Amino acid sequence: EIKYVVSGPEGCGTLDNYQESQLKVTTGTVKGAVPTAADGFKFVGWYTDEACTQPVIATWVMNNKITPEKTKNLGNNVKGYEAATYYAKFDYAVADLTIKQDGGIADENQTFIYVVTGGDLPESGIKVAVNGNSSVTIRNLKIGSYTVTEETNWNWRCGTTGSSQDITLQGAPTNEVIFTNNASNSKWLSGNAYSVL
Repeated sequence: EIKYVVSGPEGCGTLDNYQESQLKVTTGTVKGAVPTAADGFKFVGWYTDEACTQPVIATWVMNNKITPEKTKNLGNNVKGYEAATYYAKFDYAVADLTIKQDGGIADENQTFIYVVTGGDLPESGIKVAVNGNSSVTIRNLKIGSYTVTEETNWNWRCGTTGSSQDITLQGAPTNEVIFTNNASNSKWLSGNAYSVL
């Protein structure tokens, strides 16, 4: 009996064949299995162990389809199939990135601008705005390394503890970077127009 098993997050993908039962050791013919990734996932490869650390023999795989060959030595130069389980590993193809603003800001309507670069984004990246102590989530970014940089040259009312952060997006529910800005200037402009009513 040869089994084919999906390995990965729930709903990550399917196989067109999950089991070859009562396969004749020397004269049987395997059908193999073809993996299909679900939306938002990708097929990584075929493995011989549940932890997906030991790849199958490379010549067994063509266009992602696995066709196991005879590996059991029966003597007299005769080989046959042996019982085995092969694991089709899937992983996230995209992930979400949340940029969170946290700190004692000057006012709740203060806006913070962040530029995200890396991955398969354009060289100029993409800009997002976060209002007050809140967050913005960028969805469906390709798995990979990104840099989130705060634009501070226009925001003279707040100081920041870090203007740039690197993050490698993983297939996790939350990929988050947190920026802390504190009020460094409580008055607008020079403060000459400021008065207590």
